[in-house]
Amino acid sequence: MTETPRSAFRSIAEMSDLTGRTVIVTGGAGHIGRAATAALVERGATVAVVDLNAEACTSAAEEAEQGRSGSAFAVPCDLSDEEATRSIAEQVLDRTGSIDGLVHFAALVSSEPLDNWTTPFEQQATSVWRQALEINLTAVFVLTQACTPALRSSGHGSVVTVGSTYGMVGPDWRIYEGTEMGNAAGYAASKGGVIQLTKWMGTTVAPDIRVN
Repeated sequence: MTETPRSAFRSIAEMSDLTGRTVIVTGGAGHIGRAATAALVERGATVAVVDLNAEACTSAAEEAEQGRSGSAFAVPCDLSDEEATRSIAEQVLDRTGSIDGLVHFAALVSSEPLDNWTTPFEQQATSVWRQALEINLTAVFVLTQACTPALRSSGHGSVVTVGSTYGMVGPDWRIYEGTEMGNAAGYAASKGGVIQLTKWMGTTVAPDIRVN
């Protein structure tokens, strides 16, 4: 049996090299989004940082640049606004000429100052339910759809979504006792939707685009 020469294998550094690629990160000004943006820039990518707060968005982009001017830039956006969300793809293409990756971190979570989010089920507001679905689920559909032509053209398009334990199982309410935290029905339903949408997109846009 002939062994494959080691020179035929790419190193981990080569496999993770993102030089010349553009990645959109929603929720990029959050804790996880900032860390992901920094890691992507470190591997050579140019990152479009998307978040609601324009000041935080700009701060996250500047923090991630690591001396590489232009390696990260802010794209402030209200992801509950469909037209604004779709325009992200055009803004990024106008600036970089390509979209190679899309990471969906943005989500409405319990840390937000929302009325009726941590209240008992009977008191949870329909408006909060709708807002959770718009930001956590619909925005994933809308932005991925808007970016799909560019992702196909890239030759290595990749979409990463973020689900949740609560998209698969019901909450154990004992862990919330004595805290101000809660678990809104809209969050659980939206994350369950993200998990299934990811599976659907994964088989629908393959093999041109990888969705995980």
